[in-house]
Amino acid sequence: MKQGEQLLHAYEKVRSDTIPPNMTGNIDFMIYRERYQAVMNQALLENAKENYDLILHPWQKKVLNLLVDQGNRRVLWVWDYDGNSGKSELSKFLMMKRDFQLLSPGRTHDLCSIINPFAKGFIFDCARNSFSGSGIRRINAMYEILEDLKNKFLVSGKYKGCEKITLYNTVIVFANQLPNLDRLSLDRWDFFHTKLG
Repeated sequence: MKQGEQLLHAYEKVRSDTIPPNMTGNIDFMIYRERYQAVMNQALLENAKENYDLILHPWQKKVLNLLVDQGNRRVLWVWDYDGNSGKSELSKFLMMKRDFQLLSPGRTHDLCSIINPFAKGFIFDCARNSFSGSGIRRINAMYEILEDLKNKFLVSGKYKGCEKITLYNTVIVFANQLPNLDRLSLDRWDFFHTKLG
């Protein structure tokens, strides 16, 4: 039995709905329950990773090859206007099989505390509506963190403050349109269209 399956089996034996009601108000119990749930969330992720499989499209294989030689300055922007081409599936593949971290578009000080400094790379999978209305603010803020991730150094003064140095700086963005080219130097961009290559 794989590790993820073993943990899930244990979880089924000790689900929260089988706990006596008189224990649920106990502070020690609540602390341990929170830790237990964190372990179980990790078990669910490990189980999903063990059982995840994807047959890659030719364009997805090309993107994986581009990520290998990305370099210290460039951001890979993968796009197609129509959608439903497999961008989100490739995003999931990178998380499950390549230890990338998925981030939502946003500002450095909002994301700094959740950045995993040991992630092998970082993914932004932008929804189509991110580029209009109130979503455009988050996209505009995302350009700042793209550069920070490529530099392997993030700083935030929000709340207690945060400084992070990352080991890897591979960055990929999936979107349904091209970026605002003025937001980063032109030598920072690599583009890949899912149908045109």
